[in-house]
This record gives sequence, C-alpha cells and structure tokens, in this order.
Amino acid sequence: AELFQRREEEICHVEYDHEYKFYDNITEGRIEEVQKVLADPKNITMYEAPEYGKLSKDFLRNMRYHFVVSAALITRLCVEKGLERELAYTLSDLYIGKMDIAKTAEQIIVLHNEMLMDYTHKMAELPKQKIYSIQIVKAIDYILKQRNTKLTVQDIAEELNINRSYLS
Repeated sequence: AELFQRREEEICHVEYDHEYKFYDNITEGRIEEVQKVLADPKNITMYEAPEYGKLSKDFLRNMRYHFVVSAALITRLCVEKGLERELAYTLSDLYIGKMDIAKTAEQIIVLHNEMLMDYTHKMAELPKQKIYSIQIVKAIDYILKQRNTKLTVQDIAEELNINRSYLS
C-alpha cells in the first residue's frame, strides 16, 4: 500500500547521477566541490524531504540510519579507489561511534560534514602518497596490520623478503 501511495504521489529518491557525482567528488578528493554541498546544521528539515528516504518514523533515528549508510558507502568507495583499508574502516567506526552519542540533529549534521571532509582530504592526499616503492607500501601495510606487535626493521624485512639495510 505504501509503495502504491509513493508512486501516486510521485515521491522519488535522489537521482542516481546526482548521488554518484556526490560520492565521486569525495573519492576523487575534490575538496571545493564537497564543501559546496555540505549541509547547513541549522536546516534539519532537509532530512524530511521525500528524496532522502524515510528509514524510520523517528526523525533522529532516521538521521542516524542515513549517517550509517553514508559512512558505509563512502568507506567502501574510498577503499576501492585506493584508501588504505584499515584506515578507512577505522574512520568509519570512529565517526559512527561519535554519531551514536550525538544528542541533536544539528550535532549529527556537523559530524556528517566533518566525516565527508575527512574522507575527501584523505583521498586528495592519496596521489602524493603514490611516490613510494611497492616495498614501502607493503611495509606500511604490514606495520598497520601488526600495530599491536613490537616490530623491528629486521622483522619487516624478513616478512617482505628483502635486505634489512635496503629497507632502512
């Protein structure tokens, strides 16, 4: 019945091209473009617009659900475009945790804007990080995976099958 009513009232979600461009601007590190579309924390009514989708009848819970969906999509798209996986997922966890304790719609919007800009800045930095050799990239990845283990240069060199002094 609700599906029929939505069709009759011509209620549609955000156009795919518009949504894709939004996520593409983030994953390509287009800081200025993302800044242009940040939500105004004082305008919480935008989440009442039908194109955003109603995931809950409770307004604040609806915002929280949208936040989680956004964080999940952005995280996966950024990983796909080269952001280090563990970093991307840790950011997602941190922002969702902060959102979970936010008390107001305004706080959630501010946090969402902060998350969007954080991912966008990290993606903008990626090309600068591509100057490392494959051995260094593998070493960084190994170190991040073993961050709770005491490592030496020798341990890392052995893991990568390269000479310790070369790695140094």
